[in-house]
Amino acid sequence: MVRALVVVAVLASGVLLGACGAGSQPSAADLTACGSVNSMASGAFAVDLLAQQEALAAQLLSQAKAADNEALIKGAEQLQAAAAAQSAARVNAAVTTLGAVCTSMGVGPSSGGV
Repeated sequence: MVRALVVVAVLASGVLLGACGAGSQPSAADLTACGSVNSMASGAFAVDLLAQQEALAAQLLSQAKAADNEALIKGAEQLQAAAAAQSAARVNAAVTTLGAVCTSMGVGPSSGGV
């Protein structure tokens, strides 16, 4: 009987805590996009050739659109434009912006990643 009460109490507290943070949880699509951002932020994007950078930026834009996350979409569009312009400074700024977006969701490079 005590065991059943403990299980019920644990489940009830989990439901209550889950409901409190329900609106702030990133979706699976957000996690996918932020996984790509975290990889880019780790320096992998900087060593890729221009054609690869453009393809990765296009892939990230597709992931951001799937996540329907306006901040990720905007950052991915900036990254794509920077890669096309072959501007290392703009690429770095876009990756930093994207990293901040993911960090604000708790899954960015500054928060331990995905």
